Amino acid sequence: MENEEEESKRWMIVKYFLHGFLFSLLYTVLAIIGIIIGLALVLIGGIIGLIIFIAVMIFIYGLTNSFITDILWNCSMDWSLTSLFVHGLVLFLCLLVVNGIIVLLPQFILPGILTTIVTFVPSAIATGYVCKRIAENWIAD
Repeated sequence: MENEEEESKRWMIVKYFLHGFLFSLLYTVLAIIGIIIGLALVLIGGIIGLIIFIAVMIFIYGLTNSFITDILWNCSMDWSLTSLFVHGLVLFLCLLVVNGIIVLLPQFILPGILTTIVTFVPSAIATGYVCKRIAENWIAD
């Protein structure tokens, strides 16, 4: 019985790591595409283009997390545009705090590749945990 509980906890940590890693990877790819589009929006539309770019990037945050949560945790997500935007906004703000503490703070104290390597796994697990907990608020009824 105790071994099953330990195994379940280990599997949960692995899933949090996968969620955080996949979120970071997928969002990075989408952000690169978004930055190219955003540059065009800013060049064409100035401040309005910048506002549209930020809104789209926040939407992509929510979309990416909903997609991963749906697949990895087998949750049916709310896919409405408003839900995805608010989901992305809340997630962005929460991850800003979490990653600021787990990734940026150690880099300020001890910058370098070793710090990046040491903080990689904890930051992926923390990101996965936050992503899942935030996504739980947008599970479809």
